[in-house]
Amino acid sequence: MAKTFSGKVIEDYPDNKRYPSALFLGWVAEQPFHVVPAYDSQNHCCHIITAYKPDLDHFESDYKTRR
Repeated sequence: MAKTFSGKVIEDYPDNKRYPSALFLGWVAEQPFHVVPAYDSQNHCCHIITAYKPDLDHFESDYKTRR
């Protein structure tokens, strides 16, 4: 069964080199998760640039604010 996850944009990168992108924070099994997708509007395609579990060495406890 497919699951749907949602997230919130915490940083926006509209001027990225190839395609506009953003950093999203979502939660999977009650764990924080960051995803950076980039949108290719010409081909109507979304590319996942990176996905990772943020850590407290790099982010505050809200997982939104960089240290």
